[in-house]
Amino acid sequence: MSAACAAALAGGVASNAAAVATPGQSAAKAGAITKFGYKANVFGTKVVVNGVELRNLKDALAVQKCTRMLRGETVKGSALSTDNLLPIGNDLIRISPSTSRTLTYREGDRYGVRGTNVIADIKLGGTVDVLGTPVSTPVLKIEGLKSIADSWNDTSANGGQGKFGHAESFGFGDISLEIPEGGPIPPEVQDLLDIIQDNLPVTQTVNQIIDLLESVGTLEIPGLGTLALGRTTGKATDHNAESNAYALKVQIDNPQDGSKTVLQLGRATSKITDGVESGVFRSTMSALDLRIGDLVQFGGVSSQNIPCSGTDGKVKSKSVGAASVLGLVNLSGVKYSWMGKQQPKGKAKGWVQSEIGAVSIPAAQIEISNLLSRVNMKSKGLNKKVKRSVSTSIGSLSVAGTPISLAPGQSHAFDGGIIRYQVVQNDDFYGTEVRALQITLFEENVVLTLGQAAGRIFFK
Repeated sequence: MSAACAAALAGGVASNAAAVATPGQSAAKAGAITKFGYKANVFGTKVVVNGVELRNLKDALAVQKCTRMLRGETVKGSALSTDNLLPIGNDLIRISPSTSRTLTYREGDRYGVRGTNVIADIKLGGTVDVLGTPVSTPVLKIEGLKSIADSWNDTSANGGQGKFGHAESFGFGDISLEIPEGGPIPPEVQDLLDIIQDNLPVTQTVNQIIDLLESVGTLEIPGLGTLALGRTTGKATDHNAESNAYALKVQIDNPQDGSKTVLQLGRATSKITDGVESGVFRSTMSALDLRIGDLVQFGGVSSQNIPCSGTDGKVKSKSVGAASVLGLVNLSGVKYSWMGKQQPKGKAKGWVQSEIGAVSIPAAQIEISNLLSRVNMKSKGLNKKVKRSVSTSIGSLSVAGTPISLAPGQSHAFDGGIIRYQVVQNDDFYGTEVRALQITLFEENVVLTLGQAAGRIFFK
């Protein structure tokens, strides 16, 4: 027996939702270059385990990289559901395939970029084996999550000077929560169950659940984890607009191993900016990429990007705390820095830099300190090849207590793997990428990339 509650909720929560337009036909030709820079990122599910993103489960990822061109609509569906892809056999998370869309558009006098995600079914919780004993957790089911983020410029507004605007919303359909018989029910969880059981009109039920989650911030469900509303945020200035919406944030506590898995569900972001007369920056920094076999990929560690238009020549930076992946690798002292500047006559310049204070890979007895990678880039005019340079440095590197010295481009083989220093990849007309270190372990079944920096300037 169990205490179970369910309700069909056809509604949602929105911020400035009335302004979110239904995607229509673009009035401008696809491929038209405009005076604005557009960018969007949409996905159904983002998974973070113990502080590091599981990249191959950023489900239905649709990305519109920085562009000045009206590129129309991009649609991405799920390649796979979460089944059998989560680490450590996590049977508590089941998420169905979803669909993401990005659209760069012109509708009358409005130029904009819009991101939309729809995720159908989510089931969190169930029964798992803990040291030979089946353990039942609460079960949370959610259906019909939808997130929209729209950013635009109305060129006819403000006396023809143009005005930036934004709209963002998210909503959900059905929701149910089942508590195992005899399981603890804190007051806030009982409030949620009472709301569902009241059989009020749909709109009232939705609003009450939203009010409850807003009032408690994060709702703790003992034995399962936590549930919180996502958020809708946006802003518009004289030079740009951005929109951000995601439906829910859930943390699942796995009793099998104590791991904490954080899910962002139904995420859409978009941004439009002016000041891109010399092109747009597509430049990223990431501390770690970790591949295990053919399926599982971790990475991110709060990766950063240069804004499409740059930083007006100002140096920006962000420091990140420690991160670890499954006991395989531990990082601390992560810092990203970047700069981008538009210049006259179609010229632009900038740089990106990734730093890691310390890296430990216990299984291979590898210790690294003060790892840095950097890319400098400079465009000499529209449609001219972007000049670039890469640089890396290591404070110290040791394997099994033995110091290792490497020059750029060199490798070091050891029992169980190989270390490659300064790996340049994806060098093209617009820029380049560099990885400070690439480490292959366990007969190439584990590949770690540390200190990635990518710098590019695109003209359209």
